[in-house]
Amino acid sequence: MFLALLDADPTSDRGFLFGWPDLSQNEPSFARRFISRYHGYVIFWGICFTFWYHPMESTPGHFLGFTNGCLCFLQSSMIYTKMHVTKQWTFFIELWPLIHSCVIAYQTGNRDLPQREDLWPIFFFGFTTVLVIAWIFTFDLLQWRDNSEKS
Repeated sequence: MFLALLDADPTSDRGFLFGWPDLSQNEPSFARRFISRYHGYVIFWGICFTFWYHPMESTPGHFLGFTNGCLCFLQSSMIYTKMHVTKQWTFFIELWPLIHSCVIAYQTGNRDLPQREDLWPIFFFGFTTVLVIAWIFTFDLLQWRDNSEKS
C-alpha cells in the first residue's frame, strides 16, 4: 500500500503506467486531489506501525529497513518544501525498498523449499520493474525517441 500511494500521488508529473494517463494539462480529479492531500497520514501511520512491529536486530537487512523508516520520517518532515518533491530525492526514497528487500531475501534465504533457490532475484526484478514503469518518463530516459521523431 505504501508504494502504491507513492506511485499514485505524482501522476500529473509522470503518469501511473508508462506515462499514461498524461494528466499534466487536465484539472486533477477528486481521487487524485484526495490522494495528494491525505497520502501522508497513511504513510506516516505505516512507518510508525513498522517501527512498532518489527524487531530490532543487528542484521544488514534490519539496518536497511530502519534506515528506510528514518528516510521516510525525514521525507514527511519536509512537507511543503521543494525537497519533498525533488525528482532525485523521491527516486532515492522509492529505490530504497529495492535494496532493502533484496538484502532481506538474500540473508533469510529460502530454507523451506527443497530446491533452496535464492529469492532475492524475484524481489530485484519486481521492484526494478515498478521503478522503471513509474520513472521512465520522469527522467526523460526516452529523450532519444523524441529527437528521432523530429528528424
